[in-house]
Amino acid sequence: MRQGGRPSAAHLEVVSRPRAVMPGDRPEPPASLRDRPAAEWREIVARMPPKWFERESWPLLEALCVATIEMKDYDQEISRYKGVPKNEKAFRRYKALFGMRALSGDGCAVLDQASAVAPIAV
Repeated sequence: MRQGGRPSAAHLEVVSRPRAVMPGDRPEPPASLRDRPAAEWREIVARMPPKWFERESWPLLEALCVATIEMKDYDQEISRYKGVPKNEKAFRRYKALFGMRALSGDGCAVLDQASAVAPIAV
């Protein structure tokens, strides 16, 4: 039996209509990002639902994109070595690259969680 009158707020919450995707639902990267971090921004934003990133999260997303590119650059430098170098100078550089890569990876993990890109483990 149908109840007369206006639908309740509770009913409207349950029976919600999908919203149209409007321009701006997927924010463009800020002008301060260069080519590779800007491309990373677009890739991340494209993988998430529309309106996932509110304006307040953009600085964290920007930092995540920069850190991700830095991490990829460290990985590329490390991959040039064929195993652990025997030369002391080369070994110091290799060790420094691994240290910077670890810090960059830790930063990416923190920024992933803070910007709500990665799911939070329960």
